[in-house]
Amino acid sequence: MKHAAEAVDAEIARWQAEFLRGVQSPHGTEHELAGTGLWSDLEAATRHRLEVYRTGHYARVSYTLADTLFERASALLSREVMAGILGRFFEAHPASAPNLVAASEGVAKFAKMLDDVSEHPWIPDFLTLCERRWAVLTGPDPSPATLHTAASTESSTEAGAESVPHPACSKLQANHFFLASEFAVFSLWNAADDEIADIPSGSLDACVPQAMLLFKSSALTLENVLVPQDFFPFVQALSNGSTLLDAIDALDSQAVDPEALDAAAFGAFVTSLAARGAFATHTIR
Repeated sequence: MKHAAEAVDAEIARWQAEFLRGVQSPHGTEHELAGTGLWSDLEAATRHRLEVYRTGHYARVSYTLADTLFERASALLSREVMAGILGRFFEAHPASAPNLVAASEGVAKFAKMLDDVSEHPWIPDFLTLCERRWAVLTGPDPSPATLHTAASTESSTEAGAESVPHPACSKLQANHFFLASEFAVFSLWNAADDEIADIPSGSLDACVPQAMLLFKSSALTLENVLVPQDFFPFVQALSNGSTLLDAIDALDSQAVDPEALDAAAFGAFVTSLAARGAFATHTIR
């Protein structure tokens, strides 16, 4: 009796695996029906129901992500267009992970290959921002013990001194994302909060280089910082793991004309980053 029950369980498990494979197949049910096993044994009257189920599976997954992870992209493109991109992605890359966010990894890269998306070249970078925003939000929270803020640095400096961390022992906090784009990603990010009708015609595709730095200043606060173009090398060096001091050296070495850099603007930018909690203490070994 025990062996019979185990055999039945094994057969059910096999049917479940075949069913899921067919539902998630990028080739459609006809491909599965041409093989052997559960799908090829189905009654003709039943097969169309499973194709409907398969189509519904992709639609449900696509619209769920369009309304959550990629909600800002949906605000700019429309929910239907974003769900369409996701649907084509899952057709080509069937979800194998129970976590939908993990299953959607690679959507931005996939979008670059779509002809209709290539008409709006900013879309892949914007989808990357959507993906990485979620990664930062769900990543480790900043540690108050090591985080530099205006309050913590002012308490340890003389009155009137600049509230910036020590350059040699400060790094960008580990949980962050930096994107330097050919397109106005920061403006697009903020436009996603506005009515699409208020965005000037043609401005979405304008090639205006912008960079964004994302990090958490607390467990529930995400900071979105616009990085001035002159300071791209500085923030890129910080993002690569350089100390504040080394990143400043990188900025000097990569600037076309170091003398032309606005020292006051740079100082204000670093101070602003410190005040928003971008830097953490780095122990010199």
